[in-house]
Amino acid sequence: MAISAERRRDIKQALKEYRTPNHPLAALLLFGDLALFAGLFVALQWTTSWLVWTGLLALQSIVVLRLSILGHDAAHRSFTGSSTANNLIAIVGLGMSLHPVSLWQTGHNRLHHGFTSLAGVDVAWIPMSPEEYQRTSPLGRILYRLVRTPWGYGVHWTTHVWAKYLTFAGVGRVSGSQARYRADCVVAILINLTLVGLGVWLIASPLSVGVIAKVTMSIAIPILGQHYLIGCLTYFQHTHPDLGFYRRRQDRAGFESQITDTVSWALPKALDTLIHWHMNHAAHHVDPSIPCYRLRAAQRRLQSLAPELCVVVKPRFKIFRSMMRTCKLYDYKNHSWQGFAQPHVGELSSSSSTS
Repeated sequence: MAISAERRRDIKQALKEYRTPNHPLAALLLFGDLALFAGLFVALQWTTSWLVWTGLLALQSIVVLRLSILGHDAAHRSFTGSSTANNLIAIVGLGMSLHPVSLWQTGHNRLHHGFTSLAGVDVAWIPMSPEEYQRTSPLGRILYRLVRTPWGYGVHWTTHVWAKYLTFAGVGRVSGSQARYRADCVVAILINLTLVGLGVWLIASPLSVGVIAKVTMSIAIPILGQHYLIGCLTYFQHTHPDLGFYRRRQDRAGFESQITDTVSWALPKALDTLIHWHMNHAAHHVDPSIPCYRLRAAQRRLQSLAPELCVVVKPRFKIFRSMMRTCKLYDYKNHSWQGFAQPHVGELSSSSSTS
């Protein structure tokens, strides 16, 4: 759905007022999350109850997610007005979930934001076509079916996004400074190795395999928890029966695609705050320079300016069920979703030609 150049300029101009950083609030969010992480990290090392330890791991996963969202903002250079502060926050906030900052900036800032929903370029939730699904091995089909369910969000993020594009294996996949990519991978690993050493010191017990294993799991499991949560959030930002996906760059609507091909969720204020307003997604795509703590207001403004372009969803079970049933395979030619139970495009073509 194309809009006039004048209206496009008006939308961009209206959202510019939300770019201004609020440094006291940014500091409160950052140091609050770091304090939560530190408190839970100490408790994880000291507790002797496996039940308590499991609950603390779940809470720590949420905190690691929150820190990664702040790191995501800083990687967009929007969290504060200081380049130095943004760089440091991005390195630490993303590094604590093993996301090297420069690879993240290339894969997320450049490819995902620059080519949203473009198959072969965007690294987010790009669906298979029926033909691709037919050509995939039986194991590949099982894996694809899994990642299109709530059980597979973390599997998708860890195997398809993180392992392919945000580790040493991803260095050769994208253009840019290979040396910097490798250096940032090392930095992310060192951040977490430092935490392992700190955890061993906190336990204050004789060094043993059991102690090292407990400390390592207290770091690794929240990282995997963050992978699941960010995979879940990204799925719901970029999967919906009304969204389009593309094979050719010219098929995308450019600026309009940043609105029409993203989903924004109208969450209760408490839940929205818990995840640092991350699901006000169209406003973020239109202007990544808006800090997360202004996205809720910016999203409301965007919806008032372009209501016909925005895909806004309230959390309802029927919506979730519709997405689970419908959004499996995507027909890129006819721009429509198919479920696994529907005939494949190739089968449809064969049956129509013989009738």
